[in-house]
Amino acid sequence: MTDARIPCGKVKDFDELFDDQQLRQRGMFAGATHPVYGVVDSCGFPIKMSESELEVTTGCPELGQDTTKVLNELLGYDDKKIAILRKQGAIA
Repeated sequence: MTDARIPCGKVKDFDELFDDQQLRQRGMFAGATHPVYGVVDSCGFPIKMSESELEVTTGCPELGQDTTKVLNELLGYDDKKIAILRKQGAIA
């Protein structure tokens, strides 16, 4: 592909990614605190801005962690309807 002048690069697996010293030096990783797994390395923000500090503040949510909040606040479902969906196995 390089000979054909097509931009390309290696796709790294997670081990290679987190072992890459250039990415680590550029601050491309962030430690996020997960309620079950503790501090977990994750990818940070790929865009760096001189006057804006972006940071990862939490780890990924657990399955179903925000389901009730989303259904209540965004879709207006009441607790009874959510309980039915949960009983049917439609939501976690």
